[in-house]
Amino acid sequence: MMLFLETIFAFPVVIYTTLLLLCIIFWLIGAIDIFQLDSLDISPEGDVGSLNALGGILLKFKLHEIPFTVVATFVALFAWLASYLIFRMLQMPMKDVALLYYGVGLANVLASGVVGLVATSIFFRPFNKWLSKLNKAVTHKDILGEVVIVRSSIVNAEKGEATYEDGGAGMILQVRCLNENNQLTRGSEAIIIKYHSANHHYEVIPKKKYF
Repeated sequence: MMLFLETIFAFPVVIYTTLLLLCIIFWLIGAIDIFQLDSLDISPEGDVGSLNALGGILLKFKLHEIPFTVVATFVALFAWLASYLIFRMLQMPMKDVALLYYGVGLANVLASGVVGLVATSIFFRPFNKWLSKLNKAVTHKDILGEVVIVRSSIVNAEKGEATYEDGGAGMILQVRCLNENNQLTRGSEAIIIKYHSANHHYEVIPKKKYF
């Protein structure tokens, strides 16, 4: 047991141990429904280059149809397993030679990350066709005029988040309202009136104002 603990908290296994623990904590907090993402409401006008790069990686490995949090969890799991095995088989015997030990450790980080992506891609490949059909069931045009439930503390011209019940797992949408006095708060109902493709968000209006 001690050897196992020493390994998972040794460099570089500790990197993927930490990522995996963060993913587990995320799912545990989400499971008891106390996790709110208001403080993490990232504006689409942010680092577009990074988002495009991440999207390109997911597309290359055929993971773009899978929710990002699920992808991150499985990548962290498979990368952690790979890092653990590489450490035990290759890196640990070199612990007395610092240069080789850390050199192999750096290679371990990169190799394990690639293994995590490839293994996750292979694992989810049988589900890609089904997920593709599921995701195409609802388009931007389909939900214009539909009612959504606000899940953020506020909705204004710069930030906001809402959920739309599509008959399946539901959708989390980035929403904006140009009326600053809209009184939209968590739990309020709003109506989608427009989709802004440039910034990937929906414009909404309060439902109670019109009905």
